[in-house]
Amino acid sequence: MLLSPSKINKHLGKNSGVKGWLYAIAGGIFISGPPYILYPMLGELKKHGARNGLLATMLYNRNVKIYFLPAIIYYFNLRYAVILSIYIILFSILNGILLEFIVSENE
Repeated sequence: MLLSPSKINKHLGKNSGVKGWLYAIAGGIFISGPPYILYPMLGELKKHGARNGLLATMLYNRNVKIYFLPAIIYYFNLRYAVILSIYIILFSILNGILLEFIVSENE
């Protein structure tokens, strides 16, 4: 296993702080693949201590497609691509925070 459960808990667990949000954002941007492959991986991360909000943020940030950026810049412009990516990242954080709030009330 590339990451041990203790490393997952340290970087994506309850005490991960801002660093955990940054890892979730970067992980979501750089991860690729179809959802039917990603969901079992995210389930394993959850089983080893990753927070629900960080996993939701990671899934939301899959919408920042690095390989589509040249086409977006070509058809629209650089400013549009940057603003769109920033909005996706900001709303992914909001989505993760809201998910943690909703899930913590139901537990």
